[in-house]
Amino acid sequence: MKFFIIGIIFISLLSGLAIYFIFLKDTPATPSTASNVYIEEGTQIIEIRVKGGYFPQVTTASSGLPTVLRFITSSTFDCSSALNIPSLNYQTNLPLSGTTDVPISVPRPNTKLQGLCSMGMYNFIVNFN
Repeated sequence: MKFFIIGIIFISLLSGLAIYFIFLKDTPATPSTASNVYIEEGTQIIEIRVKGGYFPQVTTASSGLPTVLRFITSSTFDCSSALNIPSLNYQTNLPLSGTTDVPISVPRPNTKLQGLCSMGMYNFIVNFN
């Protein structure tokens, strides 16, 4: 009986490790703010990776600059590829792999831009200061 219980515990641990390495190891962390914002030829670029959600989920950027949201996909098959930005009245299906630039007007200070997938499961927020 003792070996049976030890065997069950051992198999459970191995199963947990297998699940971690197969499904969770490559899942990007979701920072509360990110360094995914840079200036290119006078335009603020905000890069958002798209695969199993939007990463980073929360970004802080500057207001008062022409801004482009740059969505980067890489073998993205899930619903996050169906992008919806309600305040811009913008909807599109992102390519399986590649980049898509979405120019937005010059953001005002203390505003927030939110985007989400077609099912509402995944979202992102850009706070403009």
